[in-house]
Amino acid sequence: MQYSPSAPLGSSIQTAEIDDGSITNAKLTNTTILNSKINASAAIDYSKLAALTSANLLIGSAGNVATVTAITGDVTITNGGVTAIGASKVTEAMIANDAIGLPELKAGTDGELITWDASGDPAAVAVGNANEILTSNGAGAAPTFQAAASGGMWTNQDTNTFSAATTDSFTSLPSKNLWLVVGYFENIHTSNISVTLELNADTTTTNYNNLAQDGATTTTANTTPYVGLNINASERVPFMFTFCGTPSGGDVMISFLQSSFQGSNTTFYTTHSGAWNAASGDITSILIRSTVANKMTGKWAIYYAADI
Repeated sequence: MQYSPSAPLGSSIQTAEIDDGSITNAKLTNTTILNSKINASAAIDYSKLAALTSANLLIGSAGNVATVTAITGDVTITNGGVTAIGASKVTEAMIANDAIGLPELKAGTDGELITWDASGDPAAVAVGNANEILTSNGAGAAPTFQAAASGGMWTNQDTNTFSAATTDSFTSLPSKNLWLVVGYFENIHTSNISVTLELNADTTTTNYNNLAQDGATTTTANTTPYVGLNINASERVPFMFTFCGTPSGGDVMISFLQSSFQGSNTTFYTTHSGAWNAASGDITSILIRSTVANKMTGKWAIYYAADI
């Protein structure tokens, strides 16, 4: 029997009758090869897939179709498979409480501290010097390391030593209305001396009033500026006195305590007080004067406190 190509054969051709390699792509109908026809171990080479753009992935679409997709958003990927989180993509809400330890903090400078600046951004407090303390500079300003204030409430302004003097003074004092003076006078001579006081170079004797002395009271004005220190021959007199005025002016109250030592004889005086009628409550100079020239020897220190 002779085969005629134009005549359909139906299902009469068997597999054994087809030569190997005789079916070409042109003989296959489109969409006729199904997934079930491909062996699970077929190991189809990736090169058989259509071209895929560099660093893109095949992602199932909404229609469940594998689709070439570029990675965008918080994470990027290279064609080597390396992923990276984009800049400023990690927010506070993504970080668990207590998740950041010291090793995760950026390295800083030894001795610096972390604060927040006026914009609310983290900032470093510069390293201070040895023995300085961290000091607040108020709202809206970063703290800084500063020298510790001396003396607690009281700040030392000056200390003077004088020998065989007639006067000694503290001048150009900052304008404060609360002062403390401590020191001693030593009379190494044979004559008695008295020490008087001048505030702000005021020599008007009637501006100084003796209000109390050894328990007695009087309102009479003094004939000399008043401090009330009398030093006998060969006597040592430690003393302490304070001045307190009001910033608006008026009387400056003077209070002091003195003790006298002469050999084995010790005399303690009660607290004395007085007043200086001042145009302003601030004291800018204090002067002591001996009633006998070149007889005053001793040492005194002056302190001020914040205005009250």
